[in-house]
Amino acid sequence: MPTSDFLEQSLQTLSNKIGSLNEHKCEAGKIFEAQHKAILEAHAQLPEWSIQAQKGKLYFFHFSSPSTGTPLSLQGKHFDLSAQLELNTIQKLKVYQWLLVEAYEAIEDFLEKAYAYCGSKGMELWERPNKWQHGSSEEIDHYLSVKLRGTRYAQLKAFRTNLHHFAKYESTNPNQVNYRVVFVLIEKLRHFIVHNEGYGQDFDKLMTRIRGELPGVDSKQLKNYVDSFFTLHGDRYLVDLLEFPVEDSKLPIGAYHDQMLGLFRNIMEYAVLITEGIYEKLMSKNDNLHNASP
Repeated sequence: MPTSDFLEQSLQTLSNKIGSLNEHKCEAGKIFEAQHKAILEAHAQLPEWSIQAQKGKLYFFHFSSPSTGTPLSLQGKHFDLSAQLELNTIQKLKVYQWLLVEAYEAIEDFLEKAYAYCGSKGMELWERPNKWQHGSSEEIDHYLSVKLRGTRYAQLKAFRTNLHHFAKYESTNPNQVNYRVVFVLIEKLRHFIVHNEGYGQDFDKLMTRIRGELPGVDSKQLKNYVDSFFTLHGDRYLVDLLEFPVEDSKLPIGAYHDQMLGLFRNIMEYAVLITEGIYEKLMSKNDNLHNASP
């Protein structure tokens, strides 16, 4: 692997970002576990006659009229013990959700940089725009300014079509991870988090879209995988990224699935695979040029 070039630096930037997000995720878990314990302890100390013990904790939200300055407030509602614990859990989930959004945006940035790098190296997979004015420039900034129609999926398709190493291991590999499926899932989850408060409006419609982007993937396995990232909350499906216990008698008591950690790892592994594929293609290209020279 070449040393200290733009692509390697971009991979390191992504690694630093994902590592930082995982640190935030770990600390968030500790904070909300402590809060869960504090809620239980505070409730246990309430006298039976107190309003909070009878009706629950009341949250207020105050603001004021911009024209008169008159104080205003929304009608508060009482949260009993179970509602307080649920609120704490939802707060933890929202932190996880937005950490995943940041992770997706980080891999998007990496894809853009990796694709631009291919252009700067004269690789055929880079699609030259109609109004390109930089000839065979090797300046990376010239390529970063170009937006490929279809963006991330188009970039991945270009990698898949032109990088043998990437295409070989994207769906079948020693890690037993279909990275193509994972990327599509994260992109859809990110959409729900950003645009719909973390809720999926129509699960069947979601599956139809995902199947359309993943031809050849077993529909039943795909549905089970996607379904594992949602939970029914009221009458809507909520993006669920929280840890959950492992139901396996062979594993130690207290073991759990950490979905966020898994997604963070998959994002990094996907980027590593893309990087390997690009470098392998470049080395093959250089070998061919060397062999063709007199």
